[in-house]
Amino acid sequence: MISANLQKIVDSSVDNNKINHCYLLKTYKGVNLDDNLIYMVNKFTHSSFDNLSEIHDPNIVVIDASKENGRGVKKDEILDLFESSNFSNFTDKQHKIIIFKNIELASNAALNSLLKTIEEPSNNVIFILTTTNPNRLLSTIKSRSFIININKQDTKEIYDFLISHNLNSDFAWFFSHLFKDTSEIKSIERLKQYEKIENVLEIVSNSLKNRYLLAVYLTSMNKRELHDELFFNLVVLKFIFSWNWAKLNLIPPLFRKIATKISNSSIDFKSCLIIIDRYLSLVDTNANLFLQGQKMIIKLMEFYE
Repeated sequence: MISANLQKIVDSSVDNNKINHCYLLKTYKGVNLDDNLIYMVNKFTHSSFDNLSEIHDPNIVVIDASKENGRGVKKDEILDLFESSNFSNFTDKQHKIIIFKNIELASNAALNSLLKTIEEPSNNVIFILTTTNPNRLLSTIKSRSFIININKQDTKEIYDFLISHNLNSDFAWFFSHLFKDTSEIKSIERLKQYEKIENVLEIVSNSLKNRYLLAVYLTSMNKRELHDELFFNLVVLKFIFSWNWAKLNLIPPLFRKIATKISNSSIDFKSCLIIIDRYLSLVDTNANLFLQGQKMIIKLMEFYE
């Protein structure tokens, strides 16, 4: 889905011939920006591409610093790319576009090279950067970029999408609060396995009396081959824990009993959310997720006391 905010900015830039040399798209983890990136490319180059994968134009380069979407990008490759942006064989009227996704995950050397490049930009070179963690970027990169905020999809949009795919209304409500964008939803059929969420709810409910039930459950998924399952379950836990502050009348009856128990509990759910967030922020880094997972589970048990 194309952000109305981005569309307005890009259209105005093109119409007034005031295209910036560096754009920074800032959003939330899980939001797919490909539609927005394609829109920018098509507007800047007067093209009609449908998706990034079909672009084979040498003057349009797409790279991704995250491990999740490939092997990552080596430092020398990035440095060469930035250097070559000064010597491209494009005509005076043709733009060269360099899209750098998840820029915050690039090395310091690459970020410093990027800074040098955007400080002295070549004619007709446009950098489009994306980030979900702007705090990790050099302040000088942010100050030299035109920052466009891309908001996550409204929960109502996601709810309607799930209902249109025949999900139970209660679980459609539940999942609409887990995902930030419908593009995050890999399998509708998997979401229809309601017993998995019911199992997590039961574990959370029972852990209010015996905290180690939650520890055993999370530890069972703290393995390399099950880390994706662990990440998803932690997102589920975050949402369930957030019911501690929710208005009960806004929660569907199916989940209201457990929500009441959570609301009446003395557990430090705020600290639980913080420690889970801290762990999830390590997903695309080089951190030892097994060891960090163990530390997270131990901390959660402390907050359960």
